[in-house]
Amino acid sequence: MPKSLPLVLLFLASSLTVRAQNNPYVPSGSIGSTSTLSPYATPTSDASRPLPTLQPLDWVGKRFIFLPSPKETRQYAYNDFQPALAYNKYVGRIAKVESITGPDFGRSDQPSAVNLVMEDNGERLHTNCICPKNQVTLGGLGLLDDIDRTKAKYLGQTMWLQRLASSLEVYDAATDETHTIELKKYAQVMVKDVVAGSSNLSPVRFILRTPEGIEGYMDVNMSNTNPGITSHQFHFEDKFMTVDPRKNWKYADKTWVAIERGEVGNGMTPEQVKLAWGDPETITNLGSNMEWHYNSGSVIKFENGVVKSVGN
Repeated sequence: MPKSLPLVLLFLASSLTVRAQNNPYVPSGSIGSTSTLSPYATPTSDASRPLPTLQPLDWVGKRFIFLPSPKETRQYAYNDFQPALAYNKYVGRIAKVESITGPDFGRSDQPSAVNLVMEDNGERLHTNCICPKNQVTLGGLGLLDDIDRTKAKYLGQTMWLQRLASSLEVYDAATDETHTIELKKYAQVMVKDVVAGSSNLSPVRFILRTPEGIEGYMDVNMSNTNPGITSHQFHFEDKFMTVDPRKNWKYADKTWVAIERGEVGNGMTPEQVKLAWGDPETITNLGSNMEWHYNSGSVIKFENGVVKSVGN
């Protein structure tokens, strides 16, 4: 082996490290309050999406970024490509879609292909899919426009977490591990940054901070472009509210404290119960009264429009 080869390898490794550190879409280091615990620790239509949905045949000329993945799934991150691509070689880089070829129906002998060209060195890549060309996906890639437009719109903005999205993820770079910080329902958060998420299911990552200084992130789907089977679980509008819920529902402070803690008590209205617990599984009408039954086994009895009792 030539003596100069180790120096070449060292130079290439250093180049990859510098590129990752300088990439505005793939942050290096920890994300969130890795040493801070919260005091609470423990399908929408395309037309309503915050960003427009691009169908595969509209991808031509669009730029996609190779998304970062958790350590345990990196070996599978870009397996849709033929041949599969090495994670460390492509993460954070950008490719443009040149064309989408193939039949209008899936055939094993004639798969559809998304053909791309790398923006930095002109390398050409393609994926195969035994599917119609209007149903192809780019596993492990995200539409760069979604990240850029989301950042331009939401950076520095204040939002509120939805009832079923009251937690943030935290990444610890020292251990390469993530954990969850639970927050109160409808917690206020400020958008510190917007970067690439970890999957084409949720390719946009909001890095968030609460007024108490708790930091973490949440990955979301902004447009349903390049989706997967479970993309609907990450829709932006199901994770965030852009208007203070206390201004929408002007309840007394003690009522909001109960709602935020997920507590239901006598005297609450059906609307307040929904904010705290969500919709019931079934409703039994008993004349002017009613009972709400939840999957947990809890039964809420209403009389004259307010909670009379909460039991099992």
